[in-house]
Amino acid sequence: MPDASASISFQAVIVPGRGIGSSFVAKSADAISRVLEAEAFPGTLNAVAQAPYRLLKGTALDEKGKYRAVPAVINGTPCLLSTGASFPFHVFEIIAAVPLRQTLGLQDGASVTLTAGANNISPVTGWREKLWSRLYSGREEVYYKPEAFSRLMKSFWFRHAHRWVVQGRVKGVA
Repeated sequence: MPDASASISFQAVIVPGRGIGSSFVAKSADAISRVLEAEAFPGTLNAVAQAPYRLLKGTALDEKGKYRAVPAVINGTPCLLSTGASFPFHVFEIIAAVPLRQTLGLQDGASVTLTAGANNISPVTGWREKLWSRLYSGREEVYYKPEAFSRLMKSFWFRHAHRWVVQGRVKGVA
């Protein structure tokens, strides 16, 4: 559980999932259990923040290191805040030992408070925050609407701007 004196809290909204959380948790069960210090519930809770946050540290949850997680708390319940290398900075998968929707009485659209150690997470600032704002402000939930995100990613400019924000560069460009 993050130390309250050295932590960052932010609001996020619960959104419907894409149906991939349970297979991801099953494949990464050992790594998740080590970080969570408990066996994970087979599924994730999907949350979209209204501002961008970046995991500074984190334990790799897969062999390639594309998915990372840090210890966190959601509405007072211990969890892992997880993100993928290609996720926008406002999209998180939340992993816990309990079924969070039922335990916390959450529905899609519910607002939650996420808290993580300040050494593990930071607000995105500078040019990345400005570009994130141009790409996602007002469209925070588009990542979880596969047809909308796929349509946006077909746009050359959006696809490369998204990669630039998330990865810090565009493939093939220094």
